[in-house]
Formats: sequence, structure tokens, C-alpha cells
Amino acid sequence: MSTNEKCLLRAGLAIVFLVGAVLACGPVTGAKAVTVAINSPVSGASVAVGQEVLIDSTASANAGVARVELSVGGVVERRDVPPSGSPTTFRVSQPWTPTAEGQAMLSVVAYDVNGNSSDVASITLQVVASGAVLPTVVPGGPTETPPPPVTTEAGCTLGSQYIADVTIPDGTVMSPEQAFVKTWRVKNSGTCDWEVGFQLIFVSGAQMNGPSSVSLPAVAAGSQTDISVNLTAPSAYGTHKGTWRIRSIDEGVFGTNLTVLIEVPAPATDTPTPTDTPIAPTEASPVQVDIVASADAYWWPKNQACMIGGCPDFGGGTELELTNNATGGSGGSLPILWPGLVAVQFDLSGIPAGATIESATMYLYLNSADGATTVELFARRATSPWSEGDHTVKPICETSGGSSRNVGSGSGWYEWKVDDDVAYQYANPTTDYGFCVTGGGADNTRIFRSREGASASRPYLRVVYMP
Repeated sequence: MSTNEKCLLRAGLAIVFLVGAVLACGPVTGAKAVTVAINSPVSGASVAVGQEVLIDSTASANAGVARVELSVGGVVERRDVPPSGSPTTFRVSQPWTPTAEGQAMLSVVAYDVNGNSSDVASITLQVVASGAVLPTVVPGGPTETPPPPVTTEAGCTLGSQYIADVTIPDGTVMSPEQAFVKTWRVKNSGTCDWEVGFQLIFVSGAQMNGPSSVSLPAVAAGSQTDISVNLTAPSAYGTHKGTWRIRSIDEGVFGTNLTVLIEVPAPATDTPTPTDTPIAPTEASPVQVDIVASADAYWWPKNQACMIGGCPDFGGGTELELTNNATGGSGGSLPILWPGLVAVQFDLSGIPAGATIESATMYLYLNSADGATTVELFARRATSPWSEGDHTVKPICETSGGSSRNVGSGSGWYEWKVDDDVAYQYANPTTDYGFCVTGGGADNTRIFRSREGASASRPYLRVVYMP
């Protein structure tokens, strides 16, 4: 073998070893592309029935934030989009008004313009009766400093780290003798795996009718698990605190203290009402309803040619196309063509007679865009009947007023405030022909999802009314 051939062989082997080393390291996983965090209120805080709460969150997305959704008890209550475009960071305060006493789980999820979602950020709030004294809750869970890890004979360490209260955060208000399940999220922070046979044991304070020990599942080092225990609130009012710890098979107790701290309020003192004092009527609470579009369609520009058998399905497809045609060139080219429009109608008959419309917001989900980065689109009342399936029956639209907003090019939810128009349509049902969405300049296209599309992205109208 010549000297040159030997050099080439060594170089080839070096490249093979280098590639093998890179593959052995595995893929590099970056930070999650979409994140969201709840800034306030803290988990465990108490709020009163009828008292509006602002859930303040910050969402971040490499591709741009499209929307942030607030859910209560697993049901989406709000979808909020950035006021302009799709920023990489979006801070939003989403209002929620509790209507019943008890524990409420609130969750926030962020979505980017590509439809990717963040991990769920959740808090638990305790809803108490209107006028009740709200207990002060210290955020952050147990305040005790965790003890050092225990080193076993095998040379590994036993440790546990408190992560979060999954249920019953410290300061939760409970009724006397109310049964509940306390669940902590805990991390195996040591280097030993927790084996089958490890237990959660009661160590001090109020045992609250709980067992002396609870068996735990096997948990690998570095992993998390949820640990639950069945308890009952004491009959005596006041603050009650119990402390629990994890015990290994051979090494005794180890890791952080896990606490349960509840409030059993003193019974209210009944004050007789004088017979000559009138009792104020109970004030009604606002009602919120989401009404999915009952009809929707789009129209190409007025002079757009449509060959027989080649016309699009204006009212039966999954998309609503808002297109503005371009000007022609010089000389004998075509003039500016009439801009297109999207029409959306909502059935308001489900709102009871005599209600007062407090607010109304129309939501459309943008699927794709072409042309300018941002266009101004208007939502105005349709003043004549139109056909969802026949593109020749086109609505007459108001030419001024209405609601406007800038619509970006990133997919996601966009909203228009239509309070006055919905109030008018509700009071005058024969005029309810829905809304025309128009706007944008030449060569601009915005394509929204229709009511024939997926249920999660259909056009809808959110109405808040007083019954």
C-alpha cells in the first residue's frame, strides 16, 4: 500500500469514528418551542363567588404566539389573540368570574402560529361564599428546608423534593367532616430508585382520619410521581395541619416534609331580619354563551369569472376565502375588480326573551394568508338575505361603522367586538342576516376556517347577557 493510500485510509477511519461519536451522543433537544406561565393569582388563593378574577399569563413562542386559551374544569372559557400580529411574547389577563363555591382548577395553554401547543400551566383556586373572609395563602408549598439525602449501603442516595400541590393547596377552606383527597407531586431527587414497598407515613400534626401509611409505586431516580392520601376535615373549626414523609424499606424516613393545611371556618352567626326591613332582590349573574355559526359563505370579487362546473363550493367547503383582486397593467388591462367578502350568520334565538346584551365578540380562525403582512378587516352588519350555497345571492353590507382590527399573516384566532350590532339583531330578529367581513388592499388574501371545518376552529360568537 502506498503512502498516499495509507493517509486516505487513516482519514476515512477518523471520519467514521467522529460520526459514531456524534450519533452516540444522541439528538440534541432544544427548549420547547411554545411556553406559558401563570403570573397571578397564586395557586391556593381564595376568591369569592361573583368576584371577577384576572388570570395573568405570559406566553412565548419562537414562531409567534397565535392565541392563549383559559380553561376552567377542563372547559375552554376564553381564547385570546395578540392585538396585532403574532409576537414571540404575549402577556394577557383573562377574566373569570366564579359562580359556585368549591375548588376550581384553572389551566392555560398557548398555541403558536403553526398550531403547536405549550405544556398546560394550572392553578387551583378555592371559591368561597360572597362576603366570606378570604384566608391568606403563602405561595410555594411547604416552607421547611428539606433534610440532606440519606446514603444507603449500596452507595446511592435517597431523597425527595416537593414539586406542587395537585389538590387541596395549603389554606383551602373545608366544611367540618368533609372528606377529601390530598395529592402532592413529588420528585425522586436522589440517585436510588424507589422500590415497591416504600411508603408515605404520617409523622405529626393532625392526622385528619387518614391511615398511618400509604404504599407507593416504584419511582425511578429523577422521575416524578403523584402521591395521594384520603383524609377528612376535623369537626372543630380553626387551622389544621398534618405532616407526612416517605419511608424506605430499610433506611427509615427521608426527604422533604409533605404538609396538608386546611381551614375549617367558624359557623356564621345568624342575624334575624326585622320584619319591617325589605329584603333586596337577588341580583342576577351574567350568562356567557358561545354560538357557533349557523351559516357562512364567501364570494369572489364581483367581476370574477366563474365557469360552469368550475365554480368553488362557496358555502359548503371548510374554508372562507377573503380575496381582493389586483389592478391590471397599463393600456387595455382590466380595471380594479370589486373586492370579495365573507358572510357569517349566528342564530340568536337561544338567548331568552327580555335579556340585556352586555357584550358580543365574533371569532374567526385564520388558516392561511397571502399578500401584505397585516391588513385591516371590518366586521359590519349584513342588511339583506344571502345564500350559503348560491354565490349569486350576495348580501348587502353596511359600508361604514362596524368593528375593525388588523389581521396578521400567522394562523390563529382573531376577534371583532360587535356589541351594538348583536344587541340590535337580538332586539330586531328580522334584521339578523349576520355579518360581512371585508377589507384589505389589492392582492391580499385571508382564508378563515368555516363551520364545516374541525369543531375546534369553527367561527363562533361569544355573547354575555343579563337574563
